[in-house]
Parts: sequence; structure tokens; C-alpha cells
Amino acid sequence: MTVQHISNAITVLDVAHAQPRRDVVRKPDAPDAIVPHFLHRGHDGFMAVERKVGDAWQTLGNVKASHIGGLFSDEVIAEACQVDSYFSLHGMYSSGRYRQKTNLPALAPFCRNLKSVRWLTCCHVDLDAYKAGMDSHAAIAAVMRLVDAGTLPPPSLFTTSRGAWCIWLLIDQENCNSPLRSYSSDGSTINRWSRIQNALHKTCATIASDPATKHAASVTRIPGSINSKNAQRVSYSFHVNAFTGRPYQYTLPQMELAMLCDVPLAPPRITYRRASSSPEITAVKRRGWHGRWQRVDDVLCQLRNMRGGWKCGHRSMAIFYASTAYRALNLSTADVQRELAAHLDGIEQPQFDAITPAKALATFRSLRVQRHGGPSHQTIADSLDVTPDESALLSVNRRTPFPCASRFSHALPPVKLSAAALTKRRRAAVSSVCASVRGLITGTMVQQHLESLGLRAALATVLRDMEQLGFRSVKSHRIKGKSTTC
Repeated sequence: MTVQHISNAITVLDVAHAQPRRDVVRKPDAPDAIVPHFLHRGHDGFMAVERKVGDAWQTLGNVKASHIGGLFSDEVIAEACQVDSYFSLHGMYSSGRYRQKTNLPALAPFCRNLKSVRWLTCCHVDLDAYKAGMDSHAAIAAVMRLVDAGTLPPPSLFTTSRGAWCIWLLIDQENCNSPLRSYSSDGSTINRWSRIQNALHKTCATIASDPATKHAASVTRIPGSINSKNAQRVSYSFHVNAFTGRPYQYTLPQMELAMLCDVPLAPPRITYRRASSSPEITAVKRRGWHGRWQRVDDVLCQLRNMRGGWKCGHRSMAIFYASTAYRALNLSTADVQRELAAHLDGIEQPQFDAITPAKALATFRSLRVQRHGGPSHQTIADSLDVTPDESALLSVNRRTPFPCASRFSHALPPVKLSAAALTKRRRAAVSSVCASVRGLITGTMVQQHLESLGLRAALATVLRDMEQLGFRSVKSHRIKGKSTTC
């Protein structure tokens, strides 16, 4: 081993003239799969692909993450994704889904919703910089100033169009080549990821961060596709770590350390029950009363988090409905103050018309307990101007969906069916599914098809319907003389 003098080593390294590696901006002239493949990394799930035609969304289908690299070598798919096309940032798991009319033959049936998220590939913010009077380059410069100030960790990737997407690549702690699974033994992964998303959005709020894209079912434009609003193709650039020569990557704890070290832990959601000593109010009525107002409270909290805080025009009504729910649930003053403080966090306050904690508490104290049900979900949706996208997210895993505002043309109140009508509709759907599926049929498969149609039913109910309609699950077998199906 030869030992060099320090002066010789410095001469060889040429430290004085060393330059940081520049991030090259790439603008493909056709839809490009490099960014989707970089994010999804061949996990065992699917990536959703869709496009926007005018103001209507058109689903194209899902593609296995392991096949993303050669996705646009198919001329039909590449042509379909030329203009206003999008891909899901996070990995989905779809099974037993129906094909829609707009699905491309080469792709699997489309599936993109919060319930189906299986892989978290990144943390992200959508910077609508043009709303703040900036172009995409100014937005990226503003992000990098926040990085220099230590407010944000260095991003892994930028994609630019009219605005810019800022993306931090997530890796699994045990496998650095894999994205992060959305589920864990304690079920906390999604909640931890969502807290990071909220912190990123608040930090980038001055750069017009879009609160509607904080959830895990978000989509972004495919690099190389054309944005019809400015007739420009979407470009991208990787932000490379000078030490590793690769784009920055983070584990979930590292992102928490970077974004949540100064953020207090959110208090756990508390389930409140209305206390009553009146013998006229039975236990069943108390449960129904509690469930009705707890649902209102849950909707308001979820809607507030989705929007990144209440905005002007909705502040007073949000505090009013929250106070109404707390009065109906018979909360103590301390509980009310804590819950209203959460609603006031991040609220948009005009200079001379701020809603203070004292004003919010005064609103609560001025209300009487609702005696006849109170405002309907449709009234709340109209007052808070709930959009169809927000309505869909508020209705995940709910038998009765939360409506969107009536001003939307397709906003219709939920149809209430009798038990007999609901059974008739479900069995007709079961018959159609079983008759159309070729090959082996299982109860779980039929149940998933029913869910895609908006007809939720327990597995035992689905199996009973199949048996009465003359269809048999291939997993039926006998155990000790008893017929068992699944």
C-alpha cells in the first residue's frame, strides 16, 4: 500500500474545482415509463392508468408493477396515453374486478381507491405554482430554499408541467430495493404516512400545495404525455445524492424525523357516547343517536384533513356543525375545547375576521341539543360544498355513501331500498356474475364483484344466494358430514 502526501491527494482530487452533479431535466417526446418504474420497483401489486377526456375521467386499466418497464412499447397503450394521461403513485391490489368499456385489452381491470392501496412508494406534494403566480422552475427553486433552510428533506424527484410535483422516494427498512407495505402488525403505517403528508402540505402551503392530492390514491401525469392546458409535455428530473450517486431515498422513520420532530403527536380519536338517565331512551336508541353524530364528527374531521384546514366560506359552518355534533354527544367543556382546537388548526383566517377559540366555544354554548335528528348529510354537504371526489373518499367502506353537494349535476341522494328490494337486486347481480364468469367460481370472487357494483354483502350471504340460485363455489367441501363453502 502506497501512502501519499496530503498535498498530492488534494491535487488528484482537485477539490478546488469540484462541481456538484447537476440534475438533468428530461423531457421525453412520448409517454415514458422510467418514473413509474422508478417509484413502483416491481412490487407484486398493480399500477392504475387513466386519462382525462375533456372534464371526464376515462379508465384505461391496471398494469402489473413488474411489467411497467415495457408498458409503452405497446403502440395502443402509448397512443392512448399521449394526452392528459395519469398513473397511480402507489401500488394497488385488484382482484375479481369487472372490465369497463374504456379498459384497454392489454391491461387488467381498473382499480384505484384507498381500500386497495397495498404499497406506499413515496411521499409527495402537488405544487400548483401557477395559482401563486410562479412557474414550475420558481416552484422547484422555492422547494430547494426550504431544503437549504432545513425545513424539508432533499426530494428524490421532480416532475413538471404547468406546476410541479415534488416526490420523496420511500423504501422498506428491511429491503432498500422495495417500496413500503401499507399494512403492518399494528396497522399504523397508513396513519404515520398520512401525518407526514399533512406536514409536507403545510410546509409547502405557500407554494400552493394542493390538499386534494394528499391521500394514497392520488395520481400524477405520465412523463412524456402532453398537458392539454399548456400543450407541453411533462418533464422530470432526479435529485441525486452526491455521496451515493443515486436519487435520495428515505425510510418512514427518517421522513418522520425530518418532518414531525417539532409536531406534537396527534391525540387519538375519541369515541363519545351520549349519556342519558331518561328511561324513555332505550339502549338501541342511544346507540343509533351516538352513531349518527359520531359519523358527522368523523366526516368533518376527515374532510378537514383532506382540505388541509377549513377555508374562507366554510369556516363558520364547519365550526357550527362540529359544535352541533359535540352538543348532541354531550361532550364536556374540556373535550369540546380540544376538538375545536383541532378544527382551528390550519384554518384560513382573514386579518380582521378571525375565529378565535373563545368564539368557537361560544358557538357551542349557544346551541341546544338536537331533538329531531338535526341537519341531514345532504345539508352538510351543500353547506361545505363537498365535491364528488371528496364524497367518494368519505364513502369508502360505507354501506350508505356520504353525498356530494347538490350543485353537482350528478349529485343524487342515496337510494334507500327495502330489505326485499336489496335482496332482489343483490341476487340478480350474483346470477349475472356467476353466469358471466368462465371457469372456477368462488364466493370470495363473487363478493368482490358485488363490491365493485356497490353491493356490499357478507361472504355467508353471498354463498347462500349462490346456493339458492343453483351456483356452487369450487371451494365447497365436506368436513365431518357438514358442507362447508368459502
